[in-house]
Amino acid sequence: MRVRWEEGVYADGSELFISNLCPTLGDEISISIRVYSDSGIESVLLSTLVNGEERVFPMNYAHSKHAFDYYTVQIKIINNITKYHYKLIKDGIVWCYNQRGIESHSPLKIWDFTIIADGAFPKWVKEAVFYQIFPDRFYNGNPSNDIVEGEYELDGYKATKKNWTDTPPLYWENGNVDFFGGDLEGIEQKIGYLLELGVNAIYLNPIFTAYSNHKYDCIDYFHVDKHFGGDEALIRLIEVLHKNEMRIVLDISINHVGKKHPWCNEHPEFFFYDETGQMEGWNGIVDLLVLNFNSEKLKEIVYIEDSSALKKRLMPPFNADGWRFDVGQSTGVMKESKLDMSLWREIRNEIKSIKPEAYLFAEHWDDCTMYLQGDMWDASMNYYGFTRAVRKFLGDADRFLDYKTNNSRLISGAKILKREVMEQYSLIPYSIWSNLFNLISSHDYPRIGMVLPKEATMLSVMFLFVFPGVPCVYYGDEVGLKGYLEQDSGFRFPMEWNKERQDLEIYDLYRFLISYRRRMEVLKQGSFRFVYADADIIGIARFDEDKCVLFICAATKTQARCQIALDSIGIYECCVLVREVGNCHWSFDSNTVSVLFDNVTGLLLELSGE
Repeated sequence: MRVRWEEGVYADGSELFISNLCPTLGDEISISIRVYSDSGIESVLLSTLVNGEERVFPMNYAHSKHAFDYYTVQIKIINNITKYHYKLIKDGIVWCYNQRGIESHSPLKIWDFTIIADGAFPKWVKEAVFYQIFPDRFYNGNPSNDIVEGEYELDGYKATKKNWTDTPPLYWENGNVDFFGGDLEGIEQKIGYLLELGVNAIYLNPIFTAYSNHKYDCIDYFHVDKHFGGDEALIRLIEVLHKNEMRIVLDISINHVGKKHPWCNEHPEFFFYDETGQMEGWNGIVDLLVLNFNSEKLKEIVYIEDSSALKKRLMPPFNADGWRFDVGQSTGVMKESKLDMSLWREIRNEIKSIKPEAYLFAEHWDDCTMYLQGDMWDASMNYYGFTRAVRKFLGDADRFLDYKTNNSRLISGAKILKREVMEQYSLIPYSIWSNLFNLISSHDYPRIGMVLPKEATMLSVMFLFVFPGVPCVYYGDEVGLKGYLEQDSGFRFPMEWNKERQDLEIYDLYRFLISYRRRMEVLKQGSFRFVYADADIIGIARFDEDKCVLFICAATKTQARCQIALDSIGIYECCVLVREVGNCHWSFDSNTVSVLFDNVTGLLLELSGE
């Protein structure tokens, strides 16, 4: 039952409202908005800047469909960045509509809709479902390249070879030089498994020569570690992945290198120094030496020359599909040096000049909206706008804040979840929404199945596949792989390949949702809206003009009810259950979904129109 006319006002940056999502300078495009047909709105205007001054363009009635009237206007793209919002006049009062929603005042333009001309965003990412692999812990495809016990020593710890079923030791027990033998040949041998699961892209943690098992202490950007199989193994792996229509993104830290990197002696100008003359370590870690991009020579080696570390792996014979950048917010920032944004713009321009379809995303745990405006990163690892918010709603601590403050008890609930998500999404262009790298767990974040009950874990998977952005499965999550919480070594257990010890119910859910997302266009690039947020119940819709996928989730310890009127999304005649977690009772009548939840439960519904 419709209550407020404001609920029917909707527009976004999808193809439902923008005629050309990737315009070039000089193109003419149409921009639309829809309102309830009986809203009583007298006129609709588009507000944008022309030569620095606000111009208001009348929007014309275009057509009606279901319960909505559509208004549209043609504009010419004359700026690289075009910001706009809508003005709606009703009863002589002007209302503004931007990415935050209806405003009763003239809002700041930081929340305006944004169109990016010549954006060079990778179109293939919308179709991707990623699978993150920590190479040493996935599969040992060639034992002959395994590390030899005691092969070298790092910080007083000797390199050790572990059995696949051993528990990874804590740092102070083995100094991150414990190895299980996973390698690139192992990944190649398991491509069949990945295809069966349904993923079509790999995010691969660092593989370049380094002493640690995590390889973020790189000592040679230009050679794949011999214990992973060397350069030839990478070339072969990427060839086989591409033949199977799979993509691969490599991981690198250009913020820091390991303290045994030859540059420490050969190019001391590549580093920062403290007041004692010692090289500065990232975040106080003396093993990870921060690179100083005030050096033009360093820039050439890392990203400018065709043979540079970043360009080389994207070109033949390697042909990787993109980069994930470690500690993106720190890169280029040290003491008085604040190069980060200019540096990222340079890196983007250089890489896109040779491979426009390269996917460039970076690690960032907090507000990174300044990097997501179309001129730096294609995306971030969406810890802020997805991982932390969703896990907290389902009952986990906010572990990032806990690490910073030792006090992670924060207020949660559906309204907080909605607010946290939309605070990020409303500040970035819609064209970047579908690029955001969504994840539940990672090599840096505890596996959710270690801290939450199984039902909540399964609901987190549903969140992953309905949110705008590209979903990523952390290896082993799909079979319920566990670990421990004391350190990040506990998030990096060897993959469980014995089916008798796998959680096949979770595997079945992953496999189903991967397949469902890949065939449902509305989940890849449809509109997105919170349609319910109250107490511990959240409702999320992905929709276009004719179809809607509705996810409703309760994180409550008792029975709870909700009713969700769908008039603001569309008019639907048919509603079918797609998937359910836990015990809930639902019904559909008069375009309204009613649900009775028992504890932590959720369901995925598919609705279609007339």
